[in-house]
Amino acid sequence: MNEKEIKNQICDICHKLWQLGWVAANDGNVSVKIDDDTFITTPTGMSKSFITPDKLVKINSKAEILEAKPGYRPSSEIKMHLKCY
Repeated sequence: MNEKEIKNQICDICHKLWQLGWVAANDGNVSVKIDDDTFITTPTGMSKSFITPDKLVKINSKAEILEAKPGYRPSSEIKMHLKCY
């Protein structure tokens, strides 16, 4: 699966979580491990209903931003996600 497909699936999951009422407002975060040092995650402070592929944030295993639109950053919860991986 390529990165574009992964980003699209993250968005689909976020939208479904919101539609089902499992997250409200800016609750929750979704992340995917791409390889040992690359992850894609939802940005902080955004409703999952508004997530689009270009709004996702790419980080490394130290939670350093590799790719993101200006002003977008991962949630502080990303450290918990990285520990789980």
